[in-house]
This record gives sequence, structure tokens and C-alpha cells, in this order.
Amino acid sequence: MLKKDQQIELKSNFKELVSIISNVQDILQRFATKSVNQFLTLRNWMFGYYIVEYEQNGDDRAKYGENLMQEIANKLTHIKGLRFRQLFFVQRFLPNISSLFVRSSRKITILRL
Repeated sequence: MLKKDQQIELKSNFKELVSIISNVQDILQRFATKSVNQFLTLRNWMFGYYIVEYEQNGDDRAKYGENLMQEIANKLTHIKGLRFRQLFFVQRFLPNISSLFVRSSRKITILRL
């Protein structure tokens, strides 16, 4: 409940009401889009991190060799938009984005799932 001095000014005509609703939608849609983009960027970085770690240290990595991305894509068909080509992108995404973090002196924590 808003306090008396915090109440939102209600508009008295239909045109203003529609305008306010449209503006709220536009503003919140931009926030939602930005948030989704940030989480997809984080997701791609993490996918790349785990793929590179596996390529370098995986116990059974020799079994998959050059077919690794295709094998991953075949097993992850339930992830919308994640296909063979995108896996190569996220694998190459890691070194590029990591260097940005280093240059900007940001510290990030790898989520251990």
C-alpha cells in the first residue's frame, strides 16, 4: 500500500491511461530484454568454460576428439537454439570475454554446478 504522499497520479481520461500502460510496457520490456541478454551472455561464457576445461582435462576426451561439438549438440537437443554452430561460438567466446574481464580488472566467480 502506498502512503498518501507516494500515490501514483491516476489519469482521468482514456488516452492518458493507454499512454501510461504503453510506456510502462516499453520501459519494463527494455529491462527484461537487457536482463535476458546478460544471462545468455553468462550462459554462453559458462558453456565455453566447461567445454574448454573438458577439452584440456577430461578423462575421456580422446573418445570424442574432433567430434566433441557434434556429440554435445546431439545430446543437448532440448536446449532451444543450441546447435553445433553455437557450440563452436561459445568455445571461442571464452578466451575473448575472459581477456575483457582481465583488462577491466573485474573478478568473477565460476559457478560450480
